[in-house]
Amino acid sequence: MTVRGLEYSLESNNLSPQTLLMLQLLEKGRLSINLGGNESIAVGTIGYKLDLPIAIHGGITYPWKNIAGFDYRIKPGVFAGFEIRF
Repeated sequence: MTVRGLEYSLESNNLSPQTLLMLQLLEKGRLSINLGGNESIAVGTIGYKLDLPIAIHGGITYPWKNIAGFDYRIKPGVFAGFEIRF
């Protein structure tokens, strides 16, 4: 699935638009847990399906280049977005 939204980087204090490819790991009722990313960031989200064919996503981001040696000094980012389902 494709999720579009905004990422706020706590490290650089920048807001940037993102398009992410996500994989749904678990779905129960209207809630889902998702993992994915794009070429620069990894993302974990919780999605909520609305009555419309739209799901709202919120979660955290982390740069791919720092994932192998997870450094606690590097702050994650915050992601908010949506997905259109047909």
